[in-house]
Amino acid sequence: MARDEDEARRLDEQFDLLTENIGYLIHPTLSPHLPANARIADLATGTALFLQRLATTNPAYTLDGSDISPALFPPASHLPQNITLTTLDIRLPPPAHLIQKFDLVHVRQLSAGLEATDWPAAIAHAAALVRPGGALQWEECDFLSVRHLRGGVENSVKSAGRMGSVFKDALRERFAHGWNCLERGMREAGLRGRSSYEKWVGGY
Repeated sequence: MARDEDEARRLDEQFDLLTENIGYLIHPTLSPHLPANARIADLATGTALFLQRLATTNPAYTLDGSDISPALFPPASHLPQNITLTTLDIRLPPPAHLIQKFDLVHVRQLSAGLEATDWPAAIAHAAALVRPGGALQWEECDFLSVRHLRGGVENSVKSAGRMGSVFKDALRERFAHGWNCLERGMREAGLRGRSSYEKWVGGY
């Protein structure tokens, strides 16, 4: 996919649709346990919209975003002062100075960007950033099982269904992996806790 203004807009719309469907930025079982000055990492941050949304309500948080490319980063002058963006490839071991430094590490929607063989390393590298007592929140969708439902009796979802089929067919091999290995990968990386599977309808 391109890394330009149109792609940035698409990613932001997709982010807001998913957030509206699942109902949170930070899972409600995690929020009460974050310190008032929590340090939070957003991996594969793209346009950094997750961090920007957090910054509006939590100015005391230290928010670090990273992505394999800075092409979609907003200009630093457009960001709140508590957001820092850097380049980082989740498939590679993270720098030593970031190991176990974050109260929360957040990842969302990487299935289109990772090969099946990338997932174990990506999960382990994300987990390595979590400080003792912290958390890793990772959201993925099972795009191969997505259904398009009418919002009203006069509505049609034929076009959405056709576009969805083209999307799934183009990325079928990648969409078959990731969402179904997160819990196992997190446990293998040394994390403990309960996984939470959220079902949602819609999106890109």
